[in-house]
Amino acid sequence: MVGEDKAAELRRVIEAAFEDIPYPGDHNISMEDHCSECKDVADALRGRHWREVSAKYVAEHGLRDVLPLLYPAALRYYLPAFMIAIIDDYITADFLIIALLAELTPDSHKPCSEFVEKFGSLTSEQSHAVRLYLEYMLEEHPEYKDYLGQGPVDDSVLLALERYWGDK
Repeated sequence: MVGEDKAAELRRVIEAAFEDIPYPGDHNISMEDHCSECKDVADALRGRHWREVSAKYVAEHGLRDVLPLLYPAALRYYLPAFMIAIIDDYITADFLIIALLAELTPDSHKPCSEFVEKFGSLTSEQSHAVRLYLEYMLEEHPEYKDYLGQGPVDDSVLLALERYWGDK
């Protein structure tokens, strides 16, 4: 029950932090003219509020590993949906966990301009919600293998916290 209480509280924090994040626009989701997968992602998310993108919706529309295809504004906009989908249905989330950890972990101690473009404009409240999400993953799901397949999720989360999110 304690884990369920933590999950419910974290959901509330994420929802409140991202409540007013602006929609990126119908044609600012992915490079829909680039490939069929980019078009499918844009079609699946276009016009859809992040609150409508549940764990079930992610699974049904094959959105588990599409985060690298999203434009930065779309990634920021749908970030709360993806975090909540993992919290709500950790088992089904599978590749979404890997993809999200990869996006949230800068390659080095000094985040590159691409990483900053994705996450630098988050408010302090939104960045704090991301940090709490990462800490939750560290506490509740340390058994999950990291996105490089080299160790448990705590290695990836610790890198993400150390390199960017820890002071948020």
